[in-house]
Amino acid sequence: MQPKSIPLNERIIFALDVDSPGKAKELVERLESHIRFYKVGLQLFLAGWFPVVQWIAGRGHRVMLDLKFYDIPQTVNPTSAVRRVKLLIFHNLRIKVVTTKYVFQIFGARSV
Repeated sequence: MQPKSIPLNERIIFALDVDSPGKAKELVERLESHIRFYKVGLQLFLAGWFPVVQWIAGRGHRVMLDLKFYDIPQTVNPTSAVRRVKLLIFHNLRIKVVTTKYVFQIFGARSV
């Protein structure tokens, strides 16, 4: 088996852990001459949806879309869009068990 040669500018995946498409675009524009692979997480995705992903990909970059809801509470909690969610349905056979208490803790809701 031949080792695959990965270009240097694709070896680093830069995490766009920001809360607005504008901030993400500024970072991509500053870094794109050196970095060609970006991670879009839940917070940025909820702020910009697919247009922000399409914008990054449209510039010729690779995108890793990381939309974990079962994550570190500090990652999930700040997203104001998530806090407004009244019902959350998980469709994944391999999802870890999420207790109701944990879901309420993440989203700042009251238990039923």
